[in-house]
Amino acid sequence: MEAQKARRPIEIAAAESAKLFSFKHGNVQIKVTHWSELVRGKVSSHCMVLASKLWENFIFDPTKNQGKSKKPQCEKEDSIEPRWETQTHKSQRVERQDPTSENGKQETLRRPVKEVDFRDNDSEALLVLLRIAHLQYNDVPTTLTYKTLLDVAVLCDRYNCVELVEPWLSQWLSDEEKSWKEAGHENWLFIAWVFARDKVFSDLAARMVREATTNDDGKCLTSSGAEVSGPMPPKVLERIQEVRKELIKNLLEVPYSRLDRYESTVASICSRPGNREGCDAAIYGSIARGVQKAGLWPRKQAEDIHMSAKELATRVKDIRIYAPYDSYSNQYCGGPGFWDQIPNILSAVPSPVLDLPRRHMM
Repeated sequence: MEAQKARRPIEIAAAESAKLFSFKHGNVQIKVTHWSELVRGKVSSHCMVLASKLWENFIFDPTKNQGKSKKPQCEKEDSIEPRWETQTHKSQRVERQDPTSENGKQETLRRPVKEVDFRDNDSEALLVLLRIAHLQYNDVPTTLTYKTLLDVAVLCDRYNCVELVEPWLSQWLSDEEKSWKEAGHENWLFIAWVFARDKVFSDLAARMVREATTNDDGKCLTSSGAEVSGPMPPKVLERIQEVRKELIKNLLEVPYSRLDRYESTVASICSRPGNREGCDAAIYGSIARGVQKAGLWPRKQAEDIHMSAKELATRVKDIRIYAPYDSYSNQYCGGPGFWDQIPNILSAVPSPVLDLPRRHMM
């Protein structure tokens, strides 16, 4: 769709765009912003009701949605002939004698609104949903760009109509394993959350824990240095930042705890016969110098680290120990291996999304 957009002129005739958003048996007018132009179309209230309960409310009982953000704005219609329904909404119930009913039985009518305002919805994504709702399956695209897929996910979440698009998900998400890994595609977290892609959701969140950088305010940044924005599942960024902070704290503890061991005692750490003091001094000096070269001196707190946890792990692993013997001996010169702790720390990182609510996960 983006390729098509680039080929089309900026000024599109209103009539042409109106045709896109006008459907058979349309009895409710809609307003859409399409190509920066106001477009008016018509939708079938019957199709909209079947597609989404929220659309039903917007069209037949807009008072149910008052106070909710990002709702379409509705104007009540007095001239449109209402259709018969067995279910009613008290706020728009109209009773009249149905001349065809037996014994003059009274029936309950619902009168649709005159117009629904969808101008704050992405028009391409909205058109996809409207075509599905109005059974225009041949006009539904089999592939979507990342942006359009994200916009469709936003509307499916907003109008609670994921089931509407389920028959197309296998095609739309066929390249998900490649797409979510691309730079700048952090909002795949939202797509995966909406469309129940549990593995993508977990894997991308875990990667962001390892690879996300932050600005001075502690906000997560993309690979290009921009602040992560756009739709995200509830609390997921906060949780990613919490797990990232704990991971960085554990990585910093590797060199700092070793320095603390030497600084907290005057007794020799090295137990190897020979020049123990010299061994201690060499190892302590190596770590202190390595920490300085890594940009971790003066000592940092986790919130002071803006590089990724992955980069920090590499810097800590690059600290070299210069011992007076042929090798830095775990047995004699300080206990557990200095570098061996890094992979253990990285492998022990908990899932940042394990305890988060999965609204759409199946």
